[in-house]
Amino acid sequence: MKLYLILPLILLSCSAFAAINHDIYAPVAWQELKVENPEIKDVFVNVNSHVEQQDVVIPAFVVKSWMKTDENQPIYFLSTQPYVCEHSQPPYANQMIKIDNIPNLPLSADNAIPVYAFGNISIDANKADMFSSAYTIELHDILPYKAENPAESQALAQ
Repeated sequence: MKLYLILPLILLSCSAFAAINHDIYAPVAWQELKVENPEIKDVFVNVNSHVEQQDVVIPAFVVKSWMKTDENQPIYFLSTQPYVCEHSQPPYANQMIKIDNIPNLPLSADNAIPVYAFGNISIDANKADMFSSAYTIELHDILPYKAENPAESQALAQ
């Protein structure tokens, strides 16, 4: 590829990442996404409506599903578990977040490598067997997870 074509792409991608102010994202813990209602057992109904359309940051594992987009790209999810497979019980749908990767950030579904996901979250029922989710996040950025204290690292596991 010609250098005059590559250079603008590099500059455009760098400026997009530089424009993100991570301080505007409200931290959300997984426990906040799961609403307990003994009368209604539907995990697609037991969601936290207060997070709807909020810019949030959430610690999670990136999980690659077997599903594909219309462009034949893999569909990824955020999860409390480092993997989701048929040999173990998957997380409940209100503990999974489908990733809408509009900026096409590079995602890696390496097991047991947590991340901070920054984006705009919405309540959106995605029913797909093991990869059902009650939320979707329009991903703005993703950074390696670094626990500031032991309590914070425990929050990821809950």
